Amino acid sequence: MPQILSHLTVVRDGWHNAFTDLIHWQNAYWIAYRRAESHQARTPGEVVLVVSADRLRWREAARLKIAGDDRDPTFALAPDGRLALLTVVIPHGGDVSTLQQHIAFSSDGYHWTDPQPILDPGHHIFRCRLRNGRYYGLDL
Repeated sequence: MPQILSHLTVVRDGWHNAFTDLIHWQNAYWIAYRRAESHQARTPGEVVLVVSADRLRWREAARLKIAGDDRDPTFALAPDGRLALLTVVIPHGGDVSTLQQHIAFSSDGYHWTDPQPILDPGHHIFRCRLRNGRYYGLDL
């Protein structure tokens, strides 16, 4: 039976940090997560990215903030090798039926394009992956 051999806390800053994704890209490990005051929807949140070359020492690389409640960040690779980050935003005063998914791109993980909306409001692609030049994912 599998067992956990070790455990390392990456971030402990007093915020509610959740909804993580992890990718190995450009010889480093990247984690994206939502930082907010609580788990509740419509609580203002932001997306934080941290990076590590050795999985022991982590440092903050970037933050992405779109007006509203940013949540569920996930990584994907772009056809040109850039890192893509998809995140869902619930607009101020909105609910899950008005959520909007956004995508941003980076060549280095530190500098990102402005997040652009994709899909119609109310749709959210989960675990988007590139295969043969096309993106696939689950529309939730």
